[in-house]
Amino acid sequence: MAATANDVVAMERTLLKHVRDNVHANIFLEPIFLKFVDTEQFQRLRDLKQLGLTHMVYPGAVHTRFEHSLGVYWLAGKAIDMIKKYQGPELGLEHCDVIAVKLAGLLHDVGHGPFSHMFEGKFLPRVFNGYKWSHEKMSVEMIDYMVDEHNIDIDPELLKKVKEMITSSCGNPIPNGKGNQFLYDIVANGRNGIDVDKFDYIVRDSRACGLGCNFQPERLMETMQVIDDEICYRAKDC
Repeated sequence: MAATANDVVAMERTLLKHVRDNVHANIFLEPIFLKFVDTEQFQRLRDLKQLGLTHMVYPGAVHTRFEHSLGVYWLAGKAIDMIKKYQGPELGLEHCDVIAVKLAGLLHDVGHGPFSHMFEGKFLPRVFNGYKWSHEKMSVEMIDYMVDEHNIDIDPELLKKVKEMITSSCGNPIPNGKGNQFLYDIVANGRNGIDVDKFDYIVRDSRACGLGCNFQPERLMETMQVIDDEICYRAKDC
């Protein structure tokens, strides 16, 4: 007896990991993303505070890179899904593009060291005489290690695109000639700085510190549109 569409949907739901987030509510992880989340390299993010030593002044700021990474993954998925829904055919978006954007959101901070930005911005330069180190580049190296160490089956071209998306905001030029340059702006926007990474931490950090925040990223994403290969927002929403 052939499976119905409802049977397929029900089967797919059983494969999803359900996480309850205090910012975005229900977050669902598909098997391909769980392969990375279940590694010790990603799980170590549970021990890295998002705001370094800020909890010494704001005791509630003890949230971690782990929950932030899940949040960025979720918002990245919402953003690309919204674009695909309204402009998918004209932009030629494919399923692999969706996976790449969501995976970049999930893994964009996996290379962070102890105390997050303080480690790369203050500690390392002082200890190693101005040594320059970026968590984005370390994230790329960490991703390669995770794939090799855990034998994660993933298309090399897809993985290459994920890593380019992560490093697109730290001085690395967006690859030319590949089309759909806007895809590289969703997680880490090197062109204007507006991306889902900031969408998540603006809300998450403000809430953890007990500060008021009326920013609603969903409102922005509902009306965003790709024009001339760049993500644009309505002026009155910004």
